[in-house]
Amino acid sequence: MSSKLLRKLLSYVAKQRGVSIRFPGVSLDPATLSSRAIEKLAEEDVRRGIFPSATFDYPAHAAIVTHVVDCRGTISAVAEGQQVWLAVMPEGGYLLHPNRGPVHIHGDLWSGVAYVGSRVKGAASDQTFEIRLVLISDTTAYEWQSYLDEAHRTGGWTGIPADHVHLLASRTVIRNDARAVRGT
Repeated sequence: MSSKLLRKLLSYVAKQRGVSIRFPGVSLDPATLSSRAIEKLAEEDVRRGIFPSATFDYPAHAAIVTHVVDCRGTISAVAEGQQVWLAVMPEGGYLLHPNRGPVHIHGDLWSGVAYVGSRVKGAASDQTFEIRLVLISDTTAYEWQSYLDEAHRTGGWTGIPADHVHLLASRTVIRNDARAVRGT
């Protein structure tokens, strides 16, 4: 039985009976099921290697792009307590630059916008970046949103470590505003 199906079944049983169901390290108490327990189960899925599968359909590998890049692809079901985000990493870098919130998922399709390099026109010309589609927990998503809020407020886009992140798919792109606009 899949982890997602088991989680739904246990959730239903716990709520119907008003009981707590305990597993090592996870308590499925009806009062906390929608928050802490689901987060624990999502973390357990990641630890056990239970992830959705995903592909990048656009942009193409090694595409010439501007600062704003529309991205899309396919994805299998994402479990409760998990989110899928886009994040950018410059070639040779080790810090991620998360983008605005989770991607949009409709059925088995996902879409989102990646921001590659600085918003200054002509910045990072001919620099290579990796756009990453990543799976994170709700807790990590909260931390990423806090980073984004602070970065917008201060202009300090330092990046964040790639802790608690599972890479689903990635695409290498090259930033060159002039060539991307001309389509060459």
